[in-house]
Amino acid sequence: MQDAVFTEEDLKSENVSSYSDAEIISTFISSNINKDIIDKLPDLKLIVTRSTGFDHIDVEYCKSKNIAVSNVPEYGSSTVAEHTFALLLNLTRKIPQAIEQIQRLNFDHSQLKGIDLCEKTIGIIGLQEDVAIAKQAITNLLQGSKHGNVYAYIERQKRMKDHAERE
Repeated sequence: MQDAVFTEEDLKSENVSSYSDAEIISTFISSNINKDIIDKLPDLKLIVTRSTGFDHIDVEYCKSKNIAVSNVPEYGSSTVAEHTFALLLNLTRKIPQAIEQIQRLNFDHSQLKGIDLCEKTIGIIGLQEDVAIAKQAITNLLQGSKHGNVYAYIERQKRMKDHAERE
């Protein structure tokens, strides 16, 4: 029995038998850890996902099998909010089109008129912590200018803290 096996492949029904003696697996969102996979890992005690989201793991089935599930409860919140804002600016200022046009040595800016965010309403949809952080970041960026409203829709999905509750 090996202490640890590192692989870049996703865990799937086709390859799970290679890891049948695993007690702990560390996975990412690209691996769908469902009943079929779990049943082929009889010694499994812990699933650790290297993501905040855990919807790729059948948590209820894990509970029924007394398998703990752990995720990364929070990371990069301000980074995600800033990246979202960067994408928003890319779209509203036609940055990709401008880059493509400049690479062709075309400096005509008549087709590059974007839209101002000033006095616009921005809607943010997501989970509670993410929305609060994104709303604050966008509000801070717009502060001092004539800005519209920033509305937030918070999805009331329960986040896992440390691991799935054992029954």
